[in-house]
Amino acid sequence: MHAPACVLIRVYLPVGTLNMQRLTDIITATDPALRDQSLDVACAGLSLDELLAECAALDAFRRGSENLYDRVRALFFLYAIHRFHLPL
Repeated sequence: MHAPACVLIRVYLPVGTLNMQRLTDIITATDPALRDQSLDVACAGLSLDELLAECAALDAFRRGSENLYDRVRALFFLYAIHRFHLPL
């Protein structure tokens, strides 16, 4: 059997947003208080740049995750952010 190939994903984020992974932390949390937090609450008060950085982190996370549930949840988060949280 062959070992799975490594995938390198480059994500370009705005300066100062390298630690933005609040939403991926919600997806992977084992603590129900964090895992069950609503997306609206998690996105409240984030600037446009912060939302875009979160989207980039979510996209990289979903492409690299082997867990189907995590990938689907990241896609739902991306949909909801683009539909309801990003300004036109």
